Amino acid sequence: MRGTLVTGKPGKAAVPPAPEIMDWDFATADTQELTHGLHYYPARMVPQIAARLLDLLWNSPTLILDPFAGSGTTLLEALLRRHRTIGIDVNPVANYLARAKCTIPETPIDVAILQDQIDHEETSIDLEVDPLYLQAQKNIDYWYERPVAEHLLAIHHGIRNYLDVTEDQTQQWVLWVTLMATVYACSRGTQDGSSFHTRGTLPSRETVPVPYFTRKLVENIAKIGRLAETFASIRYPPIEGSLADVLDGSTRATFNLTLGNSLDVLETLPEESIGGVITSPPYGDEHSTVNYTRYTKHAAFWFGLTPAEVKQGSGETLSSRKLTTLPDGIHETENVLGELRRAHELDSEKVVHFLSEFHQVLSSFHRILTPGAGCAIVIANRRVRQVNIPMDLVTSELAASAGFSVEKIYYRTFPKKVVAWTTISGSSMDQENIIILRK
Repeated sequence: MRGTLVTGKPGKAAVPPAPEIMDWDFATADTQELTHGLHYYPARMVPQIAARLLDLLWNSPTLILDPFAGSGTTLLEALLRRHRTIGIDVNPVANYLARAKCTIPETPIDVAILQDQIDHEETSIDLEVDPLYLQAQKNIDYWYERPVAEHLLAIHHGIRNYLDVTEDQTQQWVLWVTLMATVYACSRGTQDGSSFHTRGTLPSRETVPVPYFTRKLVENIAKIGRLAETFASIRYPPIEGSLADVLDGSTRATFNLTLGNSLDVLETLPEESIGGVITSPPYGDEHSTVNYTRYTKHAAFWFGLTPAEVKQGSGETLSSRKLTTLPDGIHETENVLGELRRAHELDSEKVVHFLSEFHQVLSSFHRILTPGAGCAIVIANRRVRQVNIPMDLVTSELAASAGFSVEKIYYRTFPKKVVAWTTISGSSMDQENIIILRK
């Protein structure tokens, strides 16, 4: 149901009132504008949703937090509205992409010098002794033809050499993200939502690694150029700083990206230090919903991360603590969990783990937000073992238990967003809920 509004009383879960007409589907919107189009990321928040929420909930610049930042959609839209912003994500590849979206290199990228470095590396690649290849050999051999792997290694090492020559590390993020695009274009795999499947055929000649990388880099440099012009027009340069710098507010730093378990980082933030939260958390545990690690590990290996580092990130996603403590008074949620327990005991335990940690996240939000601050949660409904998990009602109950009032809920469909429509247990995400909370 498009544009439906639901309101609630302080401390109470939402109840349905008369609808408010507001289109949240954005079916015809350009979701790739500026640097949002640098590269695909699974289940990415539509930029227009973040933009509208920022415009609706905050009249003046403040400190906006996205603790499940993903590819940085909220961060970029907040910066474009002169907010300071903090993003947290456990996935290192997402961190690379979010930085690329929000960083304007201090000096222009010299494509000719970079090409020279890549050409030089192409003449000396030896897979048998290359450390990057050897540490991820099993994965690389499965997904890439040997000549393709050699060319991708040449690009990786060429980027490293180029950055040493130019000594401008602010250029690196768009270079790595462009390599990411090349990695997926030139593999044996095909993308389906957050999954990656063997397609059985080799990429076309148009996706030969080095020429593809060069073409994509020129496109991405143009996108960053348009972003730079936009920030120059509002006189608010995106400047990354430490978490402490951005929290301080008196420094020139306007954004921070922190790699780590979101709940761990939230627990370090000072009480009443955040002016607002906009986030799209995972819809459930990573193994039964959108598996970000499964998708991003292909790029992670080419960035130089080891299989152990990739696995570590996967083990720190929401629900990894295996908590089993839920608050009292969440009657709708308990009814759903009871139905799920009758359907499948093990899967019901996984949902409890996720919801227990999700409640801790919401409680952390309430602690760190300033009095009266808004919090927007964008999260989809899902099904587990044919049992519907209505995340609008579940989130409302958990948030009310954490001390929030549920101000509004909007519903939207998925005209463009790529999600896992089906799982082995049946239909998955079919509706997205935009839940407005108030401290």
